[in-house]
Amino acid sequence: MVLSVQGYPAQHGMAEQTYLRKCEDKLCIWRLKECAFLICFSISFSKFHRRLFVIFLIATCYPKCKNGGECLRPGKCRCPPGYGGRYCHKVSCEGGCRNGGECISVNGVVKCLCASGWTGSRCQEAICPQGCRNNGACVAPGICSCPAGWVGGACHLAVCKLPCQHGGKCIAPNVCRCRLPYSGLQCTKKRKE
Repeated sequence: MVLSVQGYPAQHGMAEQTYLRKCEDKLCIWRLKECAFLICFSISFSKFHRRLFVIFLIATCYPKCKNGGECLRPGKCRCPPGYGGRYCHKVSCEGGCRNGGECISVNGVVKCLCASGWTGSRCQEAICPQGCRNNGACVAPGICSCPAGWVGGACHLAVCKLPCQHGGKCIAPNVCRCRLPYSGLQCTKKRKE
């Protein structure tokens, strides 16, 4: 028998979950979309004049919730950590994977699989195999951002605004290492022997 209240017919469908809830003192039917319904009914006991109220809430999700998801109502699943989407069918990495990383599930563990040149829990850290020296920062795979006074793929080359003369070498920002017999900021002073 199919009952209806205020134009909302009760429907029959597969029962995925059943809940007991308190009900008001009357017959009621609450209908959700797609084969979910709530029925309340009252039973009177003549000897005790008490009523028993029972509610059956049958929530059906189609397709069924995946990966251990719980059907809340038709078309709405509560997904366990690591999964998302309407039916918990999508692997979901908290905060998302960055820089071309892909969210994967391996033996039930959800993690980011990073693209080449990236690492970290969300693929947020670039890898510079050569390292970044002198307080340089790796900003992209193999690319260092160097502080003022340093250049080169690993921030290993010092910059001297005024060039070192007579074979001198720039060893730190604006610091020359001079060859004998020269000295001075730019190796321009010749020492007397």
